[in-house]
Amino acid sequence: MTTSKQERVYRAVRKRIVDGTLPPGSRLVADALARELDVSPVPVREALRRLEAEGFVDYELNVGARVRTLDEDSWSETLEAIAALDGYVTRLALPHIRPGDLVRAREANERMRQAVRDAGPEQLKRANQEVHAALTARCPNAYLRDLLASSWTRLYMSQHGSVFLYHPETAQHQVDDHERIIGLITDGNDPDVIEQALRQHTLCLVQVMKSPGTSDPI
Repeated sequence: MTTSKQERVYRAVRKRIVDGTLPPGSRLVADALARELDVSPVPVREALRRLEAEGFVDYELNVGARVRTLDEDSWSETLEAIAALDGYVTRLALPHIRPGDLVRAREANERMRQAVRDAGPEQLKRANQEVHAALTARCPNAYLRDLLASSWTRLYMSQHGSVFLYHPETAQHQVDDHERIIGLITDGNDPDVIEQALRQHTLCLVQVMKSPGTSDPI
């Protein structure tokens, strides 16, 4: 099936936002993007409205479209949504998780453990996502999987997404928590227990970011 111009523009701009080519606060000028992507301004505007609906773009009066910057309150709200989504999506995935998925989760967690020792915040964030992705990839509800993935992306677009940089001790706690949760899944514990463990695991980051001194990097 031929990809529409709007879809092509949407994917191109979203990729640049996600990989940091267009950092938070960047202006998104429809005419300039249209020339660059060799389309008319119409599919660009449609793509930007779609990105706005997904939380990647804001429109400001007399300014136009910008890549969204999350303030601390929005960051906390996004993380609270992730906590609920991640627990439920993992619960739905539980009957379909295979031994290899748990192996991948443990391998990603070991990479995260190594990053804690090496003080690599970007590696920490990437490995953290890989742990959770290994546990949720087999969820049969594709819409919820995509919603969760988009929420993680929006979270890490914010400066507050560097919680692991500001709090390496929190990163170590997250690593230990991952190991415990993977163990719960491996041992076939009750889905209610696993879902609640995942929810609390993520919500603890909200408490960390609201603690005094979180605005100053180590």
